[in-house]
Amino acid sequence: MNLNGYEIHIGKTYTPGPWLFIHKRNGDPVEVCDGCSSPDGKVWGCYMHGLFANDGFRRAWLKSLGWRGGRFVRQDEILQESINRLADVVEESLNMDLLDDIIRRG
Repeated sequence: MNLNGYEIHIGKTYTPGPWLFIHKRNGDPVEVCDGCSSPDGKVWGCYMHGLFANDGFRRAWLKSLGWRGGRFVRQDEILQESINRLADVVEESLNMDLLDDIIRRG
């Protein structure tokens, strides 16, 4: 499964069995091992942040915990709904006609 995210770390971690491989960094090809998990697989971690913003990963992880389905909201839907709510509040709070006049006058 391909995932998108970002890394934050300093130094190196050595593990006998990484569970994640980074193939691109800033668009450049790399081969970097990342992540580690406990022998029973109940504890795991990595330096890649934003994993749960990946819908496929989040769905698979939830299923591994026993989730049986139901409404699954995609991250891009949540983001778009949030942006729309913010835009509504801004429009309600500002005099949009005055703002349009200011913008047009340059």
